[in-house]
Amino acid sequence: MQGIALHFVAFFFSKSNKTIVIDEFHRLEDDFLDFLHSIGKGGKFILISSTLYLSKKILTEKSPLLGLVAEMPLPSFAENQ
Repeated sequence: MQGIALHFVAFFFSKSNKTIVIDEFHRLEDDFLDFLHSIGKGGKFILISSTLYLSKKILTEKSPLLGLVAEMPLPSFAENQ
């Protein structure tokens, strides 16, 4: 069933300008980054992770998402006061 769901998401995403938010994406299977690469730039994914090391790993030159993912730092709570 998971494979069918992913294929549906890929189809839906590639045909629209929708945004899909995935929290704690680093907990998904390793094939997930390859899946993201394979569907291209149809819409927008927002990947959220609390693990800095793994987040930085997807921004390296060897990442299957090279050129598809950009870091977006958020200001800390202390900076907003």
